[in-house]
Amino acid sequence: MRRAGPDCVSREASRCPNHRFSCNVALRIFASGDGEQWRVWSVRPTANGRAVRPTFQDGWLCFERLDGSCRCRLSVESAPDDWDVLPDDRLDLLRRMANTA
Repeated sequence: MRRAGPDCVSREASRCPNHRFSCNVALRIFASGDGEQWRVWSVRPTANGRAVRPTFQDGWLCFERLDGSCRCRLSVESAPDDWDVLPDDRLDLLRRMANTA
């Protein structure tokens, strides 16, 4: 199990669709360099899910502005495994590297 970060707002076991096991879901809220509030979480597509671009087949980090006005994603291949415990400025750097979804 991953360790909870200092700003972790959700660390809960949830039932994964189409699987027989539970998974841990990390959700972080952080402030960007310009003071905007963002949430970020990890997405792992299921085998029977809709088709995704090859870049995102292994999953992605989803970044969403708290007001819902902007969403972007970053391939898990481009993100460190410990993203959920990174300081806000490092998460903001990852957000700026992400593609608008």
